[in-house]
Amino acid sequence: MKQLNRYKQNLHIHGLEVYSYSTHVATIDYQKNTLMQLGYRSQTTQKHINYVANELELKLLTGNTDNYQVNKLRKEKFTFVL
Repeated sequence: MKQLNRYKQNLHIHGLEVYSYSTHVATIDYQKNTLMQLGYRSQTTQKHINYVANELELKLLTGNTDNYQVNKLRKEKFTFVL
């Protein structure tokens, strides 16, 4: 699990999943250089998601996320260093 410099108590990255508090709020796709936001979030959680996208230099995808794409990402194997 990776912790970032800000929001240490409430923001974590576990594998390709971004968690705000204990909720999975976004999924990282390093092949496409994107962060897929899962649904609409509170103002604080949105700050967390935006922060991760900026820190990891990922394009943030918002709006309706196709569950098939998210499940597909979870099944793919990635090798990367954070």
